[in-house]
Amino acid sequence: MKNELTSRGIDVPVILGLSHTAPHIEEAVDRLAATGVDVIYGVPLAAQYSSFNARSYHDKAKAALEKHPELHYVPVNDQGGSAALIDYWANQLNKVKELISAPETAVLFSTHSLPVRTREAGDPYKLNVEADVRAAAQLAYLSQYWLGWQSAGKTGSKWIGPRFEDVAQQLIDDGAKHIVSVPLGFINNNLEINYDVDIELRRIIEQAGAQLTRLPMPNADPAVATTICDRLEAAGLTNQ
Repeated sequence: MKNELTSRGIDVPVILGLSHTAPHIEEAVDRLAATGVDVIYGVPLAAQYSSFNARSYHDKAKAALEKHPELHYVPVNDQGGSAALIDYWANQLNKVKELISAPETAVLFSTHSLPVRTREAGDPYKLNVEADVRAAAQLAYLSQYWLGWQSAGKTGSKWIGPRFEDVAQQLIDDGAKHIVSVPLGFINNNLEINYDVDIELRRIIEQAGAQLTRLPMPNADPAVATTICDRLEAAGLTNQ
């Protein structure tokens, strides 16, 4: 991301802060403060914006900034499409066009589920996800595709569905022999991909007598840096 910003003529420090493991957000704020900047832009590394998820990151950053009152914090809350990431997934689908053209293959998009109450409160996440899925499917000329919601928390409250496990099982019951997984709601190989898709979803599909092919995650693909930097510029980031 630093290289992408530099290519755009923006020379600012870029530091990673994580919520649940090192380097933590608090540490990142301290390191940025030590560089002498006046403004800190906080941008969640997510494919689609959700106030439910973004708020926790921003709150931690703001709490860390209490000991740096001289700094101004700008939360970056992009609510638009992610054109570079949509192109990435369409390109990945085109690479397996022969496979997804087979009559017994089904394409299953997935993203992280959220509590239903977030949608009822006006959170744009579900609409943003559905729009990105439609855009990627259109670019890949898909005539049929499905969307499932994964990795719901065990909170006792209702989460957005249908679950991607249930969608996959229904597709197999309807005759699918091969499921192509497109985790469009994620940008890297995290727990939700390496375990929930690669182990749990694969187990369900293979036990039902079908196969799973998961498309590669963006990870360090330029599409990720392009998306994040587009959001930063839209939020007003310039050289400080």
